[in-house]
Amino acid sequence: MALGVAGAAGVLVPRLAREQASRGPVELTFDWPSLQAAAEQWDRPPAELVRELAKAGVTSLAVPEQTAGELVSRGDALLMTPVQMEMLRLPAPAAPVQSPVTWLLQPGQPPLAIPAAAPRAHAFGVGLPQDALAAAREAGLPVLLRYADRPRIVPWFDAQATKGVPASRVVIFEGARVPDLETVRPPMEEGHFAVGLVEFAGQAGAAELARSLGMAGVAVHSMKSEEIERAGVDASIDRYVRAVRERGVRVLYLRPAPQEQDTLALVAGLAGRLRAEGYTMGLARPAPLWRGPGALTLLLAGVGAAGLLLWLVAGWASAGGAGARALASPLVAVAAAALGVLSGAVLVVAHARGWDSALSVLARQMGAFGVALVAPVAAMAAGLSVAGRPQRPDGSLVGSRGQGSTLRALGAWLAVALVGLIGGLLVASLLSDSLFMLRLEQFRGVKLVHVLPPVTVAAGALALAGADGEQVRRWLVRPVRWVDAALAVVLVAAGAYYVLRTGNEAGAVSELERALRGWLETGLSVRPRTKEFLIGYPALAAGLFMWSRGWAREWPLLWAGVMGAASIAPVSVTNTFAHLHTPLVITLQRELNGMALGLLAAALVWAVAGRLEAGARRRARLRAVAGGQQERSQRGLGVTP
Repeated sequence: MALGVAGAAGVLVPRLAREQASRGPVELTFDWPSLQAAAEQWDRPPAELVRELAKAGVTSLAVPEQTAGELVSRGDALLMTPVQMEMLRLPAPAAPVQSPVTWLLQPGQPPLAIPAAAPRAHAFGVGLPQDALAAAREAGLPVLLRYADRPRIVPWFDAQATKGVPASRVVIFEGARVPDLETVRPPMEEGHFAVGLVEFAGQAGAAELARSLGMAGVAVHSMKSEEIERAGVDASIDRYVRAVRERGVRVLYLRPAPQEQDTLALVAGLAGRLRAEGYTMGLARPAPLWRGPGALTLLLAGVGAAGLLLWLVAGWASAGGAGARALASPLVAVAAAALGVLSGAVLVVAHARGWDSALSVLARQMGAFGVALVAPVAAMAAGLSVAGRPQRPDGSLVGSRGQGSTLRALGAWLAVALVGLIGGLLVASLLSDSLFMLRLEQFRGVKLVHVLPPVTVAAGALALAGADGEQVRRWLVRPVRWVDAALAVVLVAAGAYYVLRTGNEAGAVSELERALRGWLETGLSVRPRTKEFLIGYPALAAGLFMWSRGWAREWPLLWAGVMGAASIAPVSVTNTFAHLHTPLVITLQRELNGMALGLLAAALVWAVAGRLEAGARRRARLRAVAGGQQERSQRGLGVTP
């Protein structure tokens, strides 16, 4: 496992340096159509607003291509058929034009031929709006080009399209999909443009286009005006800054707030916050290509996975007593090591096809998925192994109290956190390349990774507590009480909510949790995972306390449930490192913050459990004393107890 960690460091340390070197610039681009609408509402000339926004911190103006239909609807142009042109005796180009054709007439412009009949001609793109280009030119702002998947009659991305106004290096496409790859790629390659990858948009074809351009993609975060109105200026600034800091976003797409002063405050406050955190403002550029792990690193990752398997087997065997120590046989150890080395060899063979080939991506996704399944179970096994298993010669448990018990529990807690962290580092090393860092590819199996390890740990805990198949069968077939039914409903609801909250499609977040998140971000800068320090680590302390006192055999179902909940902590740690779009330094800060808060929560749980145990022992002694006094008094009266 140490070799695997060394291999991971060989990938992650250079990645960390690369991320630190490419912290900026961040592009603040403002949407032209929504600005036009707001200017009309505020009774302000749009060009004046553009100049004020440029002074506040905007670095480009996002200008979508207009359609012939939009020009006609605003009264800025007419669409006419050749027959109508002839009837009105309007001049048309003398050169022959392929039929069907519709003529676009604009003041001061020569007629433009749209190669479609009049109904279809409305959908054709006819170039960037002249008033937007003039406003950008006056304010000294470049334009960020926005095109849609529609037919068009003007060239792509050239000086003629922007009338000499500089252009951002990022192009953001409108709609549910990008235009045809073979049509749009040549001009983007020639102009060295990058694709704007809008977060959570799911735009079809965007990932394929970015890959075809040599991973030339830039992450974009956008908020609608309605979202800004609901959240408020301060919360909107927090959201934009969080996208830059925690998800590697380099283009922030801005729209107006309800009021003019709020809009300017949003831009100025956002630019100020970003500069205070060390970012520069300017035109975004794609990050340098990052090819990911090499063959040696992949082989070492397989060896590291073998180490996790050995930890899993040895840890559970050590905690399980004589009956489970058969797991630690040399044959099992050799099989685990061979499986890990074989996995590394498969990764190396797949890597030979090319780091960005479909085979290499699939192999590394499967390897990361396997590590994410094994690491949490191995972490819990390591913790129980360190905690020890106090036994009498006959194998029965003995309660362990005092300073030694607390120190062993602390060591076990740290072992769980450390092995979970190692699993996360291995996952990150397997997937650290431009494909995953730009979210062109993703870690697969998130929900299974959140479900299978806790279930496995709970089942293993039942076995360690001495619950055999017959006991489980009796529990399952016994009459159902109303308490059992209520508990089952609560557990099913909690499990469903837990699964729903995994992945990008998270469940609803309560106002209380939002307030807690805001407080944590304010105090710690990087918010730790709530389920780690509020569920996983405290449950781990409770489970270790029960284990040290020998209560696992007395309440096996309860202990199994607690240990299953405790495994959520290493599951979350491993999964956090699978978010490759998050800068590595942020991931490390998040986990260290989570461990610090988790250790405090675990200490509180341990202290409360100790007080409750001491109170229970005191009450038991008082009852014993009272019972002894009653027995002596009865004997003194000649009464047989």
